Amino acid sequence: MSFEPRPFDFHFTKEDIDDLRSRLKNTRLPTGHPGSVLEGWDYGVDLGWLQQMVARWQNGMDIEGLEAKLKKWPHFQVKIEDVGVHFLHVRSKREEARPLLLVHGWPGSFYEFKNIIDKLADPGDGNLPAFHVVVPSLPGYAFSQAPTRRGWTMEDTARVFNKLMVGLGYRTYMAQGGDWGHQVCRYLGSLHSETCKLVHLNMCPAPPPVTYRWLLSSWMPAWLRNIISPRLFSPVEEALCQRSLTFAKTGFGYAQLQGTKPGTLGYSLLDSPIGHLAWLGEKWMAWSDTESPSEHLFAESSSDTLLSDDILANVTIYWFTRSILTSFLPYLENRDANFEDYRILNLTMVTKPEYYIKVPFGLSSFKFELAGSTRAAVAKTGNLVYYKEHAEGGHFAALDRPAKLLEDMYAFYETVACTWKD
Repeated sequence: MSFEPRPFDFHFTKEDIDDLRSRLKNTRLPTGHPGSVLEGWDYGVDLGWLQQMVARWQNGMDIEGLEAKLKKWPHFQVKIEDVGVHFLHVRSKREEARPLLLVHGWPGSFYEFKNIIDKLADPGDGNLPAFHVVVPSLPGYAFSQAPTRRGWTMEDTARVFNKLMVGLGYRTYMAQGGDWGHQVCRYLGSLHSETCKLVHLNMCPAPPPVTYRWLLSSWMPAWLRNIISPRLFSPVEEALCQRSLTFAKTGFGYAQLQGTKPGTLGYSLLDSPIGHLAWLGEKWMAWSDTESPSEHLFAESSSDTLLSDDILANVTIYWFTRSILTSFLPYLENRDANFEDYRILNLTMVTKPEYYIKVPFGLSSFKFELAGSTRAAVAKTGNLVYYKEHAEGGHFAALDRPAKLLEDMYAFYETVACTWKD
């Protein structure tokens, strides 16, 4: 197999930017208030929020400057198994640095890691570990080409990403991810353990324990549940189990659409920036921490504004790369692994023996993760050696809780570094 990564360049042309702003200017949204029925987020994206975001995207966001921000890191593309894989490669100046693969999910992109890439390569403290950071775009996302055949699963993506790391000269490496990145990292830690030596996750959707479902039984009085539950689960574990079950009932519709008719939905959104913003933005808001403000390592403005710009940056990447449709494909191609029954959150994949994470793995468990579980349930899915709960933060930990995630990654690495043998 020839492995010839090449520097990759991209450019958001003036014509493309003008076209985007023109479409935003001509947006058709309700002119009057739709009434109390549609107020808030219960029925989907909030109209007031959407109007504010459209205005900021059109007039407040520095779209031209986004390209320069993205180009601060070296971009490459390489052909592996007929898929052109886009990736960032930031090598540390520290001689003892170890290779690290960061894997994003949906509705994110490589941009999710913007707050931690540089800190991982150069922590600024000799007592902290440093890493050679590799951040690929999933096939069909951003600047990575979509798979050229049907049936491409995250197991295929894991195999390709393993070839990427080996091709870059890294005989062994550590992997980190959430969302689809969790699944890729799980495959790496189970099927490619000869090269992937450590796995850190910020999502591990193990099925909630039967005892928790038992506590929710209709015959269980609330007063008794309130006595028993704290004896079995931590507050974060209880919140995660409840959020996971609620998500399975009321938040999983997007996956049904993307996993059954990705073309229909994709064509509908491909020509509409507002469609992008509503469909993707609603997930960013619903899956994040709704109780406490976000923290950012490099904040130059208020957290709320920065978070809004982060959402817009991700949506802009989807828009200019025309990848919204192909980003849906994993939901169809991985259906047998994840979505055998659309009525519930079926998570049989994580409990199958062949996908047990053989290498040491750690989990950062954020309270507002959409598919979390208990420590005991997570431990059944792999060689869990590090577990840290956070009473804040949600699905996009690398972007809205970067300091906490970095602390955990450093602590996890220090815990198991002695086991990492090249």
